[in-house]
Amino acid sequence: MPDPSRDAKFEAAQHWRQFLEWVDAHSGDPWLFRGHSNKAYELKPSIGRGKAKERRLEIEALVGGDAEKRTLLQEEQSLFLEFRRLSHLFDDGRPKDDWAWLALAQHHGLPTRLLDWTSNPLIACYFAIEPSTESRDFPGEVVALSKIGIPQIDASHAQSSPFGIDHDVALLSPSIAAPRLSAQRGFFTIHRDPFMPWSPKNPPEKFQIPSAMKPFFQRRLHYIGIDRAVIYCDLDALCHTLRWRHERGIGLGSGSGLI
Repeated sequence: MPDPSRDAKFEAAQHWRQFLEWVDAHSGDPWLFRGHSNKAYELKPSIGRGKAKERRLEIEALVGGDAEKRTLLQEEQSLFLEFRRLSHLFDDGRPKDDWAWLALAQHHGLPTRLLDWTSNPLIACYFAIEPSTESRDFPGEVVALSKIGIPQIDASHAQSSPFGIDHDVALLSPSIAAPRLSAQRGFFTIHRDPFMPWSPKNPPEKFQIPSAMKPFFQRRLHYIGIDRAVIYCDLDALCHTLRWRHERGIGLGSGSGLI
């Protein structure tokens, strides 16, 4: 009699091998990667998602046109300035300019006009299969973006404000030293209109991961050294990973060395 669980594991293993072949086909300098835990997600910065979209429609109905854009920009800048004002309570570091401040804010989860990318497709895969209540039952995807033709901004020599760039979208290398950014091989794109989805001239290539295969992919990534502890580089992430391993009986040993 067929064993459904065994068949599902075999299919997941085949899909994992196909993913590694896809990764191999996208190796090299031109490529950047991003993981979406729900393949329906758009290439849109966090400041333009969710409630922000509703807020844009609300402002558009009230004022419209250029006034709408100015209002949204003012709200975004107010949020950014409040982060700058209060961050010293939690971190003694003082970034040297608005570009570094914006990267730091994005790094810690503030909604910004930056979009995260990585040069490591396996790290992007982690974000595509990372467990969350809102996307657990949806297929994920890894997005491969060619850097060819995308303007690049050197933040260390940039003269303009990050809130007034000359390009629709530009590539930005982080100018802050943070263990998490280093571990994630992080890059950003910065978007002139962060409320609009981005459609690159060179369409991204995508690899989809069915929701039922996400746990299998998570195990495989862990076995090759990609897990939450490595990605986020803090004690919360370490404990999250150890709890995940404990719940699944993955490589914790008997504990016989403890007193």
